[in-house]
Amino acid sequence: HPSDFCKVIQRPQFAYISRVGGRTTRLHLQYYPGILVMMFSLIESCLRGMGGRIGRYLRYAYYKRRLKACGKGVFIDMGVHIINPESVSIGDGVWIDKNCVLIAGKVSIRNEKVKEIENKDFKGSAGEIHIGSHSHMGLMTIVQGHGGVWIGPNFTSSAGVKIYSFSNDPGACH
Repeated sequence: HPSDFCKVIQRPQFAYISRVGGRTTRLHLQYYPGILVMMFSLIESCLRGMGGRIGRYLRYAYYKRRLKACGKGVFIDMGVHIINPESVSIGDGVWIDKNCVLIAGKVSIRNEKVKEIENKDFKGSAGEIHIGSHSHMGLMTIVQGHGGVWIGPNFTSSAGVKIYSFSNDPGACH
């Protein structure tokens, strides 16, 4: 039936669900975090595989709003996964190459002993990833920032580099 057709219009913190020929209902997304996560996941999946200039432009426009900080001239290539983008800062002129994975956010381990080792030289905080200006993350680089990662300016990684800031090695927790 035509009146059962629904369309969702995304607005910040709200989704307006309207029925054709019916009244509009406002759904407060902050009370439904699962819906918000699902919407972001769907958008990111679509953008991840989009090639060409349009794909690059749309990924930059999208992540400029989602990242904690995003500089000018950032190039996010196809296949890039950014987990918890609100904890990722990227400087000016950064190129994140194809199929890189950035995993940010503090890890929560229940009923497990966690040993944190303080690093007085570390400028950031746990769960955050910072990539300095004019850096290049090579093909298929993985940055796991559960413990926090600070990459300075003018950094280049070769293909397949893995940077870990958190370990689940039970032998390290004595």
